[in-house]
Amino acid sequence: REGDVPEYVDAEYVANVARLNAAVLVHLANAPEGPKNVRVLTAQLSNDTEVAWEASDGAAGYEVLTRATTSAAWETSRDVGNVTRAKLGVSKDDVFVGVRAYSKDGWKSPVVFATAAKE
Repeated sequence: REGDVPEYVDAEYVANVARLNAAVLVHLANAPEGPKNVRVLTAQLSNDTEVAWEASDGAAGYEVLTRATTSAAWETSRDVGNVTRAKLGVSKDDVFVGVRAYSKDGWKSPVVFATAAKE
């Protein structure tokens, strides 16, 4: 871009961005793959939300995350252990749901959003 010249670059800031990027890459390289086929089960009409997913290689367990439909950030996280299904005591109409895998060393995969499925 015109005007981007070295004398106006904040070298310390750029170095911090590079360190942050390296830390993110280390985390992603050590984390298990995210769960596949994450879905909110909608066949049963109830006030609870049931979530199911397929296991990830290398996962020691899973966390189910929720956030209000009006929120931009995950608000709750619940460790459900090494299972592929969980029932939450919240209405599926009120939240977005996601699941992430974690390794035995605590590395966490990115959150995978759940989609609706009639099962």
